Amino acid sequence: MLQIVVERSMDSALLCCSGRLVAGEEVLRLREAVMCHADKRSVELDLVGVETIDAAGLGLLVSLHTLGCLVGFELQVRNPVRRVRSLLKLTRLESVLEIQPPDEVELQLSAGARVPSKAGTRENRRGSGYYERNFLRSESP
Repeated sequence: MLQIVVERSMDSALLCCSGRLVAGEEVLRLREAVMCHADKRSVELDLVGVETIDAAGLGLLVSLHTLGCLVGFELQVRNPVRRVRSLLKLTRLESVLEIQPPDEVELQLSAGARVPSKAGTRENRRGSGYYERNFLRSESP
């Protein structure tokens, strides 16, 4: 099951993903979520919680990158976990997609440290403006 939390500001959208990005409902749900924000200047996919990605998920990333080039938004992939990063490197998608390295929290989590949640704190806000959270969940049968 893929869970997506969307944070919006005036000119950007951050989609925080967790779960599995695999063929089926998960890919369709992420595509729909990104397409809803195609009018933004920047769309960021935070993959820190995505533990698995398959060929359909990789194809979706390429498709979303192409859509961004055509429509005019910048797609950024942020914080892929080690397993996903190695797959992006193996398929050479790291040379096509703009991939931001994992942040400090992900590095601490991969080392086994407990990190307190910053949800709702000033440090967790990305820029200024109004953020609206939407919880999009795909149900797996």
